[in-house]
Amino acid sequence: MIAKRIAELRYERQLVLRALRALERLSELKAGINDVPPRSSARVSGGPSGEPRFHRAEAREEQI
Repeated sequence: MIAKRIAELRYERQLVLRALRALERLSELKAGINDVPPRSSARVSGGPSGEPRFHRAEAREEQI
């Protein structure tokens, strides 16, 4: 009985930690929303040397 309750509490703890990480990630995205152009404008353009240059939105997606 006690072991079952411990297992339930561990599971609930995992859910809470997962939710906290999701909220933290959401707040990071929300804080950076003004820095990123709209998705429709996230395109590749040629740099001065002819190499592809990625806009910030795509660079940010690669970091994730």
